[in-house]
Amino acid sequence: MQSIIEPLAVLASDYVKATGEALLLDPVKKELVEVKTLPVGNQALGLMRAAVDTAEKLTEEAKNDAAAEMRFASRVSFASAIIVMMTLIGSVIFTFVGVARPLTRLNGALGKMAAGELNVEIPGASRGDEVGDMAKTVVVIRENAEQKARVEAEVQSGQDSCRTAQAGHAQAG
Repeated sequence: MQSIIEPLAVLASDYVKATGEALLLDPVKKELVEVKTLPVGNQALGLMRAAVDTAEKLTEEAKNDAAAEMRFASRVSFASAIIVMMTLIGSVIFTFVGVARPLTRLNGALGKMAAGELNVEIPGASRGDEVGDMAKTVVVIRENAEQKARVEAEVQSGQDSCRTAQAGHAQAG
C-alpha cells in the first residue's frame, strides 16, 4: 500500500506546489490586467471613439458638400434650360422675321410680276444671305422680262408701221 501512497503523496505535493505558484502569480496576473492591459484597452477604446466621431463629422461634411453641389448643379441645369429656351424662341423669331416675312414679300412681288406689272420693287435684293440671292435672281428675271417686253413692243411697233405703210400704198394704188 505504501507503493500506492507514495506516488499519491508526490502528486499531492506537486499539486500544492503548483497551486502555491498559481496563487503567487495571481497578483502578477491582476497587475498585468489592471496596469497594462486595461489602460491599453481604454486607450484603444478612446481612439476608436475618436475615429467614429471623426468619421461621423466627415460624413456630415460630405453630405453637406454633396447637397451644395446638387443645388449648384440644379441652378446650372435651370440656367442651361432657360438659355436653350431663349435660343429656341430667338430662332423662331429669327425664322419668322429673317426668313418667312422676306419670302412672303418676295412672293408678293413675284405675283405682281406674273400679273404683268414689271416695274415692281423686289424686296430683299440688297440682302447678303440666301433670301437676298433669291431676290437678286428675281431682279434678273424682271430685267429679262422687261427687255423681252421692250423687244416685243418694238417688233409690234415695227409691224404696225409696216401695215400702216402697206395700207397707205394700197389706197394710193
